[in-house]
Amino acid sequence: MTDLPLYQYALIGLVFVWSGFVRSGLGFGGAVLSLPFLLLIHEDPLVFLPIISIHLLFFRH
Repeated sequence: MTDLPLYQYALIGLVFVWSGFVRSGLGFGGAVLSLPFLLLIHEDPLVFLPIISIHLLFFRH
């Protein structure tokens, strides 16, 4: 993930912030709803799955 441009890092951060609001508002679906948007930024899901797992591990209900 070190080969991504700076704007992609900013977009990834924005998607994770958005998914946090979705997860806290709906109570479910933060990771499921963020993955399609993350795949629009970069088409390799193996880049995002470890980050999503850490996100779910620390920021769960």
